[in-house]
Amino acid sequence: RGDYVELKEQREAAVSDSDEGELCEDEVEDDNESAQGMLQAYCSAYNEQQTVELDEDHSWQEMLSYTEQVKICLLRALLMNPEVLVLHRPFHNYDVYTQQKVLEMLVKHKEERGLGQPKASWRYRRPRTIFFTPESVEQAKYADVIWQIDKEHKQVVEISFEELQHGFTFSKECVKQSEFKRKLRGDWQGHHVIDHQKAVDKTTSG
Repeated sequence: RGDYVELKEQREAAVSDSDEGELCEDEVEDDNESAQGMLQAYCSAYNEQQTVELDEDHSWQEMLSYTEQVKICLLRALLMNPEVLVLHRPFHNYDVYTQQKVLEMLVKHKEERGLGQPKASWRYRRPRTIFFTPESVEQAKYADVIWQIDKEHKQVVEISFEELQHGFTFSKECVKQSEFKRKLRGDWQGHHVIDHQKAVDKTTSG
C-alpha cells in the first residue's frame, strides 16, 4: 500500500514539474497498470501470510433460549439444502403455533425441492425426502407415507392416516392386517420361494 501511495505521489509530482503540466496518456496508463500490479501483489502476499483464527467463544449461545437454539440447528440443516433430512421429534420444543409453522416450512422444502431455490430450475433438482417422528396424529397426516412400529411383533408396519390411533396405538383392524401380512411372508419362506427361483432361472437361461 505504501509503495502504491508513493508511486501515486511521484506521478503527481511529475505532472506539476512537467513543462506542459500533464503526462501523455501512455505514461499514465503504464503508471496505473504498475500501481495496480503492485497492489495486487501486496494483497496476495498479505492474504497468504494471514492465518484464520477460529472464535472459540460460545458465550453467545447463553443469550439464546433452548427453543431458539433448536431453531438454529434446524436452520443450519435447511441451509445445506439436503436431499434427505432425518428429524427425530423436531416439533417437541415448540408451542402449537410454532409447530405448525415449522411443519409448513418442511413441506415447502419438500415440494419446492429446497427453500429459496429458483422455480425455473425445479424440474432439474432432485426430489427432497424428509423422515420425521411426529408428536401427534395431526402432525402425521402431513406425511406421504406413515410407518408405525409394532412393539408386540417387533416390526414396522405401513398404515394409512385413517388407521392411526391417538397415542399411536394399533387398531384391531390394523393388527389383523399385520398378522395376515406376517403369515403371508411366512408362507413364502417355504416351497413357494424355491418354485419361484426355479421359474426365474429357467426364464433367464432360456
